[in-house]
Amino acid sequence: MSVADILLVAILISGLSIKTVRWLAIVQQKEYRFDRIWLFLQTKEGITELFRVVGWRDFSRTGLKRPKLTLRSIGTALLTVAVTAGLGYLALIWFGYERSMWDFLLLFAAFWVIMPVIAIFCAVVPGMMVRIYSLWLLLQAAEKIEQAHPQVIGITGSYGKTGTKMLLAHVLSQKYSVFMPPRSHNTILSISQSILNGYHNQEVAIIEYAAYKKGEIGLLASQLHPTMAILTGLTEQHLGLFGSLAQIITAKAELVKALPPGSRVYCANEAAAHIAAAVDTQQLNVTQVWRKSPVQGKLSAGKLVVQIGAKKITTEVVGMQYLDTIRTVYQVALDMGMTESEIVTALESFVPPSGFTKLLSTLSQVQILDDGGTSNPAGFEAALDLAAELPGSHKVLCTSGIVDLGERSSLIHRQLALQAKATVQEVWYVGQAGKPEFAEVFGTQMLTEQAEIMQRFEQLQSHTLLVIEGRMPAWFTKMV
Repeated sequence: MSVADILLVAILISGLSIKTVRWLAIVQQKEYRFDRIWLFLQTKEGITELFRVVGWRDFSRTGLKRPKLTLRSIGTALLTVAVTAGLGYLALIWFGYERSMWDFLLLFAAFWVIMPVIAIFCAVVPGMMVRIYSLWLLLQAAEKIEQAHPQVIGITGSYGKTGTKMLLAHVLSQKYSVFMPPRSHNTILSISQSILNGYHNQEVAIIEYAAYKKGEIGLLASQLHPTMAILTGLTEQHLGLFGSLAQIITAKAELVKALPPGSRVYCANEAAAHIAAAVDTQQLNVTQVWRKSPVQGKLSAGKLVVQIGAKKITTEVVGMQYLDTIRTVYQVALDMGMTESEIVTALESFVPPSGFTKLLSTLSQVQILDDGGTSNPAGFEAALDLAAELPGSHKVLCTSGIVDLGERSSLIHRQLALQAKATVQEVWYVGQAGKPEFAEVFGTQMLTEQAEIMQRFEQLQSHTLLVIEGRMPAWFTKMV
């Protein structure tokens, strides 16, 4: 084998390695779930990724898409390498070692095509073992909760679950000992681990009941029995996985179905009431919070100012979308025996943690409205509404789009693009979902290349508002 042949083989192996790492990142982003991966493969982004050619930027630290290092991602990577090496070894034995370079090129071409299948297989099959392990942990967690008999407050909805959980935990902790899984932990595995490690007979346990399909909330609720339910809202989040809005409602309503007679159900808004209406609630105490709440709100420099009776509070919470959250938390705390004074004091001292929408400023006095993380249609609209209210002579939207919307993706993204057009002057698009629809609306006012966006960021001047919506790539997060 000549030096040129060795160099070619090295390049091919490097390219195959890059593609493997990218697909390991993709299956991690899809939470190792075959249903989410399959839906991704049916999108234009997924098809493009299947046949994507490795470029020079992929060999850079900022350009390489790679998974976060976790025990599961490392295990999946090792299994993928082992399976790939094993298949390569079997192929060499089958076809023989004495082959021409063209034969090796055909072999590499075959591996290039099947690499995504290998990565998906190595992610999904071990997922079955993780599933069994998760259920085993859930049984232990359920037993631990059952022995202590806390008030279990279940929260579900298409959005707002984590924010409601965090604010409610902060307020109730002024009177009760409160447990909640950290951050946005809402899977069977993460919830169970949190309970086993962090629950120490607290009086109140606040748990998010999330789902990507019917039956998942029901399974969790069958073990961690809720005694109260909060319904945060309803939108077409993960519509491609559920199939229809009716299916989303049915899935979320499993939390309400699991409640014992006499339990309280809080509907944060009119959309959330559709979830409660999907089941028989005659034996439940349903509160339509948005109808009866004494809490009023308005924005002041982006921050939410709430009025409770004669008391006015300038909170640290950014955006009108959190008014439903504050109203619901206020009503729950009131019904659990807290006084209005105690609740007001708690709201005044609340500092929004990571995950809440934030207003930041750069050294060059560029104002940033950070609504990064997962995105949904209602949250996207709320961010644009807030951006319209905030000052700024020039407004820029940076978004990755919304994933898992299925057949409605094009229509939803086009509506969002038209709404954005009324507020922002340019768009930086760092994702693929919805990209054609935004390009159709914004045309030359839309940037998509990393180098162009990084250069444009450096050129932003004071009195500029940068709106960040959705999950951002690592290179953008580091730049901001």
